[in-house]
Amino acid sequence: MVASPLKLKPPGKEQLVPDFGIKINGQKLSTEVVAVTVNEEIGVAAMFTLKLADWDAKKRDWIHAALLSLGSEVAISMGYKGQKQELLVGEITALEPEFSNSAVPMLVVRGYDYSHRLLRDRKTRSFTKTTANAIAQQLVQGTGKLQFMGEATNVRLDYWLQHDQSDWECLQQLAQYVGYEVLVKAKTLRLQPRKNQDPPTLTLALQQDLLTFYPRLTSANLVGQVEVHGWDPKTKQAVVGRSRGTAPMGNQLGPRAADNAFGESTLVLQGATQKAAADQRAQGEFEARALAYIHGEGECVGRTDLRAGQVITLKGLGKQFSGAYYLQATCHRYAPQRGYRTTFNVRRNAT
Repeated sequence: MVASPLKLKPPGKEQLVPDFGIKINGQKLSTEVVAVTVNEEIGVAAMFTLKLADWDAKKRDWIHAALLSLGSEVAISMGYKGQKQELLVGEITALEPEFSNSAVPMLVVRGYDYSHRLLRDRKTRSFTKTTANAIAQQLVQGTGKLQFMGEATNVRLDYWLQHDQSDWECLQQLAQYVGYEVLVKAKTLRLQPRKNQDPPTLTLALQQDLLTFYPRLTSANLVGQVEVHGWDPKTKQAVVGRSRGTAPMGNQLGPRAADNAFGESTLVLQGATQKAAADQRAQGEFEARALAYIHGEGECVGRTDLRAGQVITLKGLGKQFSGAYYLQATCHRYAPQRGYRTTFNVRRNAT
């Protein structure tokens, strides 16, 4: 279950003191923490990094050596005194000591959420007369740790082949076929449509809580229409799915602006065996490309309610770049010298 969004107190009313919490195998880690980083991105396993001053000079070993081992479960929360929220649950996959004659030894601990287990081996197997959700659920169960949550589609699959692929590669290909995306929250993996049409969950304003923002508007890879062609072996007829639009996150949709400037264009894809699948993939591909119209990178004071896969509003950026954005990735960083900061990547399909 995902915790409810953090509600920050209005600036100026009370001094917010950055805080964090780390538990390893359920045990609170009590040592000097030099830095904590949590990276979250749609379609990618979430990653964490801990930098610890954890050296025991008398024993000449790490203080928490028994806990800091491969496979140990790590739960990381960040926020402010009395307002922390869990950001990631994963496991340790790497240890990187730093030894120097002129400094205290440091230990960098790295790891991923449990979806990284889907990348561990490659398989060849087939699935027949099933659904995307049923296949995804079977793949996720193989981790032994993740739960699966999928939103229903109207696509049934007579045959699906996992050919010399990791479970993660198979899952991503499956998501692309039905026009969905993959996102992991805590111990739950979700297969779902893009949520860029959801209402914004929060607002960041320049010269207030938004510290920097660098957008880039580009027409590269934008097309006015996506077609998916295929063949239905049951009806012995051609299958064609089309998409020419999606709800704009502004006044003018990016693909329309590109067509007006450079002429109409169509992307043709192959590989559908039923009309419903062709339509859904065409819509998903169109939306993915439209969201590439504007890319932006920003930074704000640390906010645990900034999470990948949600919509936010950015203000104070002029008429063309102010408005709703879809969060593609976030990076939460804590360091004693700098406090808590959140950087993020966003996308937008319109101006």
